[in-house]
Amino acid sequence: MKRATGVTNNPTATSDVSIRLMLDGHSFSEEQLAALPHNGKRREIVLLTAKTMLVPGELFVAEEAEETMRLNGMAPTPEETILHVEDPHRKTVALMAVDRRIVERLRAAKGREIRWNTPLLHSPENTNATFWIRREENLVYMKCWSDRLLLAEVLVVPTAEDLLFFVTEFLREMEFRPQRILIEGASARQEGRFLQKYFKQIIVCE
Repeated sequence: MKRATGVTNNPTATSDVSIRLMLDGHSFSEEQLAALPHNGKRREIVLLTAKTMLVPGELFVAEEAEETMRLNGMAPTPEETILHVEDPHRKTVALMAVDRRIVERLRAAKGREIRWNTPLLHSPENTNATFWIRREENLVYMKCWSDRLLLAEVLVVPTAEDLLFFVTEFLREMEFRPQRILIEGASARQEGRFLQKYFKQIIVCE
């Protein structure tokens, strides 16, 4: 198992402050909202939700976003609104179904200071033959490339054993063997050690 540093690009690195909000069952605390003071700085708010998907920029039509998510098995509920975030560097658009009340409250409190984001838009500098994994609490963000993007998923993955199952199944279905598997997140070192028992090309990004 190897370690790497600074291997992930953040397409919104110019934001002054980045704040992560876990939308677990649409829970949202008053403390989280109060933690975002009005000081004129632009806020990047990273929304962590399993109802996230990517669409090629050339195929994205804002008016068809709801139907696109429905066809992908992520139909928004009546209480949800769809946010879309563009990554101009990779010409990709992320769609997220988020509780409308949360979006309205954040916009009312922070207005133009907000810039939405999702870990699913992040990519390593070198993506060739790479399987990228990032854990955010019980969510795992996964992307896989050969010479092009093959997979982009967000799944609820409680344990390292569950992660092993999904990685194994995705690689089997794609009939693909990556040159490296990059793992990021707070538990990257621990899960990297576990996955290395089954995959030798593990690299932990810290």
